[in-house]
Amino acid sequence: MARKPTGRPNGRPPKTFDWEKIKQAAYVQCNQNEIANIFDTTVETLEAACQRDLGESFSVFYKRSAEGGKSSLRREMYKKAMSGNVPMMIWLSKNYMGMKENWNLPENIAPIVLAYTPQQKPKELTSE
Repeated sequence: MARKPTGRPNGRPPKTFDWEKIKQAAYVQCNQNEIANIFDTTVETLEAACQRDLGESFSVFYKRSAEGGKSSLRREMYKKAMSGNVPMMIWLSKNYMGMKENWNLPENIAPIVLAYTPQQKPKELTSE
């Protein structure tokens, strides 16, 4: 950093960051703006500091950290499904295997006709 004739440096000292905490925030799927807000800075400042401290862009650092969280979450979801958690089995089968519920009824099925109107009470029907 350039110095004044008085020997003092020019400008504000560079902001330092705890990169392990930033990595943990990305791991739990905080986006880049949320991480910047947590550390009271901007994404641009994080970008410059990451380049300065780690020698890589913040986007690359963030993507690598976030992907680790996604794979951990996917692993835990799979474990739950394989241990018999039926809702997790259904969710995974729909999202990863392309399965879906078929709500299209064949045309030869007649609609259900109610034996009473919604204003009537079922009790009135039994007294006839």
